[in-house]
Amino acid sequence: MLVDPGRAPLRAIPKRDPKDLMVAARWSWILAFDNISELSLDLSDTLCRLATGEGFVARRLFTDAEEEVAEYARPVVLTSVVDPMTQPDLIDRSLAVSLVRVPEDERKPEEEVWGEFTRLHSAILGGLLNLVAWGLASQETLSHLPRMADFTRFVYRALSPLNLHHKFLAAYERSREALEVTAVHENQAISTLVSLVQVRGSLEGFSQEILEALEEHVGYKGTKFRPKGWPSSPVAFGRLVQRFRSSLRALGIEVEVRHTKEGRRFLLYLKREEVVKSPGVIFEEELEGADLSKGG
Repeated sequence: MLVDPGRAPLRAIPKRDPKDLMVAARWSWILAFDNISELSLDLSDTLCRLATGEGFVARRLFTDAEEEVAEYARPVVLTSVVDPMTQPDLIDRSLAVSLVRVPEDERKPEEEVWGEFTRLHSAILGGLLNLVAWGLASQETLSHLPRMADFTRFVYRALSPLNLHHKFLAAYERSREALEVTAVHENQAISTLVSLVQVRGSLEGFSQEILEALEEHVGYKGTKFRPKGWPSSPVAFGRLVQRFRSSLRALGIEVEVRHTKEGRRFLLYLKREEVVKSPGVIFEEELEGADLSKGG
């Protein structure tokens, strides 16, 4: 509503065809989807491409050999009462913000909320434009950049005059770590893998051997029972391990893949103990009383 007002600022996320996101990106600079319960693998991959930039190619209507090409890179806002982030590559592109529940005696009707928003609109927008100007003018460099390198560098530069740049990096890292831990624990096969590596210290073998070791570890071997989401084959399990490679590293488990004549051989081992802190509420104390118009 500040920088990209539209008729439907909040909408439901497309579920059937991820390409519908590209249509939404054509008409909005910021995509905001409300009350997300879960994200499919295809939708997670599409959101990843949309965050970093994606080319959309389709056959032009009423032609046989002509193409319609469009490229989009958009920020996406997801609201949810649960944590829908389960894929490590999407987690690397995300920043989680935990909102404090509003007590019933402090809730306000929409008329009052939007009236206050209208009153403060110009001041907030001016503050955001100052941040943008500082980010464009600054030449500060970072020695370490995460996957969203350009985003991180720009926000770091923009927040530098407020002395919030280092706090932003710390909050961003805490957010990623907390999301990665949540994703690991919500995937039963990967959480079991973490448990087994922590017990043994290391684990080595082909996908089938490690999958059998996991099933024996939790008592599935020799039975037909498999929980929902459990890898259906050694190939699926191998792909799952590689997809969660960065999340496992965040928990102190290194993953090495060796290509042999017999297939891919995995080596997982504990590198160091990792303590992950809760992300909490970001910037609540630091932003209180900050004057964006004066950089103080």
